[in-house]
Amino acid sequence: MTDSTPNQIHRASSGRTYKGVPVHAAPGLHESVIEKINASDVSGKKVLELGCGSGALTLRLSDNDFQVRAVDLTLDGFQPQAESLAMDLNTNFSETLGEREYDLIVAVELLEHLENPHHFLRQVASMMSSDTRLWLSFPNLHLYLSTWKFLADTSFISWNVQQYWETGHQTVLPGWLFEQHLKKAGLVMEEKFFVAPVDLKEAHPNPVKRLISRAVLALIRMVTPNVTQSQRLANCVLYKVRLAES
Repeated sequence: MTDSTPNQIHRASSGRTYKGVPVHAAPGLHESVIEKINASDVSGKKVLELGCGSGALTLRLSDNDFQVRAVDLTLDGFQPQAESLAMDLNTNFSETLGEREYDLIVAVELLEHLENPHHFLRQVASMMSSDTRLWLSFPNLHLYLSTWKFLADTSFISWNVQQYWETGHQTVLPGWLFEQHLKKAGLVMEEKFFVAPVDLKEAHPNPVKRLISRAVLALIRMVTPNVTQSQRLANCVLYKVRLAES
């Protein structure tokens, strides 16, 4: 008997690159991550990057003088000249990675690919000191297109059957749920940013579709006035996290 179970693909091509390295993230996300990290109080330069993909963010971090240890499920296509390690981040990875101290742990667009986000956060928390900061992002469910899609068929732009198999997005993460996972794992949110805004002209080159999209955005904003315009247009949400005080 042959195994007919399809395999999930965990990296989607965006068609964009950074210095020739493929980017597997929303436009503007990596730039925002670097900007926010550089604007924060960074205790040192030692970075553990979890879910490094082909290494576009790894290279950006290195270009900003960070010393990066990069980890992903596989290192197929990983290009930067940085220390790298292939590892399944659904496992007890802290047993291998926790032998070092890290100033930053970066996990950009990773959690939605994992089977158990709370397990991941517990593992990360066990590797953090009071000075370590975790920078973590995932797709933003407040995005107006996601809200519209949910009303249509209970799926989201970043979580649907196609995304499940072709990008590996398998765990839906509302912000409120993620923030409770943080508390349960002994972590505290320091800051939260809505980043990588949708460019309506780029997303909808057709003027008619762009007009419809603006109308949908206006309608959703009208019935949800407590969610800001910038939140409705952001592709991703980015968190800065620390250990809770004991």
